[in-house]
Amino acid sequence: MTEKKTKIILDLCGGTGSWSKPYKENNYDVRIIDANEWGNLNESTDIRLFKQSKEKIYGILAAPPCTHFAGSGARWWKDKGIEPLKDGLSIVDAVFRIVFAHKPKFWVLENPVGRLVHYIGKPKMIFNPCDYGDPYTKKTCLWGEFNEPIKTPVEPKFITVGGKRMSEIHYKTFAMKPNDRARERSKTPQGFAKAFYEANKWMELDMYGDPAKQCCMKDCEAPAVLTENGRHYCPDHYSSEILQIPLDELGKGGEKADDWAAK
Repeated sequence: MTEKKTKIILDLCGGTGSWSKPYKENNYDVRIIDANEWGNLNESTDIRLFKQSKEKIYGILAAPPCTHFAGSGARWWKDKGIEPLKDGLSIVDAVFRIVFAHKPKFWVLENPVGRLVHYIGKPKMIFNPCDYGDPYTKKTCLWGEFNEPIKTPVEPKFITVGGKRMSEIHYKTFAMKPNDRARERSKTPQGFAKAFYEANKWMELDMYGDPAKQCCMKDCEAPAVLTENGRHYCPDHYSSEILQIPLDELGKGGEKADDWAAK
């Protein structure tokens, strides 16, 4: 089912638009707000300057720069000092401000495993790209209010060059210029992006928000909040009957926040 291009998705710090690509392909009105050219920052490129929109925002995808948060760069934190960290946190703070101002149907903030957890708490889930069909690892945290995508795991692939073992994506980008390499490695893996879209697109359908309407499925007493072909469904039965996701698979996705610290 293709949605009409009336539902707005904000892609904050979206870069190449790889995360919001499935929404754009399904005719959502995707608006990427990202600083493509540093030194030319304004309200259309720097989310810290973004003003509240009068339009209804249905979903927010946010991927703040991880330069000052990712654990892979921990050895440089001390030398960088406090100012870069404060700058990075100001972007994260802007995400929460935009979410609060627009109250979307779903929102999600992404960042690799690192020190951001000390400032905004444990994530809702953690995943690796190989959990969703892309054969490499990059442990990534997600915070927000959203449905966890169902996993379709594959084994990660590694390549050994000169005695050094590296992931496939690191091998493919190793010879790139630093800026190009960072941009390529920061792209949202498409397997995850598609799975996230599939798990959350039901939120884009007409919402009743009326507990007086009951799910049409037999013996289900849950309130109906979604409609399809004139029939009313609760979220679980909409997922199982319309999206064809087995009920016993609902709620499965990335690692639970309570388990993440043990990894």
